[in-house]
Amino acid sequence: MNYAQDYGQLLEPCNQKTHSKSKFTATEDQQILELVQKHGDQNWALIASKIKGRSTRQCRERYMNYLCPSVNNAPWTAEEDELLLLKREILGSRWKAIADFFPNRTDINVKNRWLKLERHRKKENRIKDESASSPIPSECPKPIMDHSANYAGDVWLQFLEPISQAVDLDDFSKLDDEFMQYFQPINY
Repeated sequence: MNYAQDYGQLLEPCNQKTHSKSKFTATEDQQILELVQKHGDQNWALIASKIKGRSTRQCRERYMNYLCPSVNNAPWTAEEDELLLLKREILGSRWKAIADFFPNRTDINVKNRWLKLERHRKKENRIKDESASSPIPSECPKPIMDHSANYAGDVWLQFLEPISQAVDLDDFSKLDDEFMQYFQPINY
């Protein structure tokens, strides 16, 4: 028996990168499902040989972790998330042991969900840290008097300029005359 001759189509050169690292396409998923239906879920070398650019391991893991009908790919519930965080705290990164608490969810599904929750938690903490580190002034800063300005009102407008887009400056025209006396020209 000549192994290379009999199984040549299954052999790949070790020094060439022939397997895709990209996401599986819907077409590839459909091919895997059809090939598993035809050849069973134990003949991964044959199945992989029929899917261009995918290894035996890639095909097997794609099926076992995502495509297998017994795998629960439904959205995670709040209760599952809570249980996952608790079990991760107790069991650490023993994903297979944690997956035992989640019927029909694989260890890969469990780990990926925890990583997603962890990214979300870190993002929230970063936002909280950034908002806590930005100083909130206890009082409004005093405007610097600019003697080149013709009107005291100009100085205040310079102070208000950064927030001018949040406030309609035309509303100042509605102020009564008594208040407006403070915005008269400065004479030097």
